[in-house]
Amino acid sequence: MKKIFIIILLLVSCGCTNSSSPSESDGLKIIERLINERSNGRLKLINIKKTNGIPRDLMGMHLYVMECECLVEVLSDCYISCCIGDKRSFVTCEKGWSDCEKYKKGMHLKVPASIDFEKTENGWRESP
Repeated sequence: MKKIFIIILLLVSCGCTNSSSPSESDGLKIIERLINERSNGRLKLINIKKTNGIPRDLMGMHLYVMECECLVEVLSDCYISCCIGDKRSFVTCEKGWSDCEKYKKGMHLKVPASIDFEKTENGWRESP
């Protein structure tokens, strides 16, 4: 019984109960939401893979940049913004703009992305 108490005490004191970085599933939720909001049903997230992470501290705030690669399926012929990594990522349209490329239904795309997180008392959330 004493050993169990010591192990629990160590876990709590090490901060093992509160993650020091956001998980892939945290990133998946955000990317999935972005695709749903921006693609008008033309894209579907298949998978996300975290490729790197950059922890930062800024004036007492704990921040984290998650770099990842997204596997996205094109559900209908469309044009997609080429500005991957900026706020227009995953924006689709039926007719091309000057910065868009055409993609066909059924294509799978590997799309690099980065997500900014900030740590709160309740865990990690997307940073505005």
